[in-house]
Amino acid sequence: MSISDFAIPAIFAFVLVFALVKKVDVFTEFVEGVKEGVKTISEVFPALFALVISVGMFRASGATTFLSNAISPLTDLIGLPNPKVIKTLKKPFVITFT
Repeated sequence: MSISDFAIPAIFAFVLVFALVKKVDVFTEFVEGVKEGVKTISEVFPALFALVISVGMFRASGATTFLSNAISPLTDLIGLPNPKVIKTLKKPFVITFT
């Protein structure tokens, strides 16, 4: 067994012991944290959803191929192959959930 097998249980135990020493109602604080987390998700989700959709549309439209073909004369001068250009153009926009 490695130390990483004990990291999460140790942190969990530390938080519980700390809460007991400070006399904090752990359940109430946990529920408040969940409420804040749900609020954060509800604020971030629309932007994330729009970003995923726009990236999908950008990729499906063939814009990356068009852009790489448009700048390929310049990249050929510096010796950068076309597949690398396409990958470089996609990289800042790619979001994967796999």
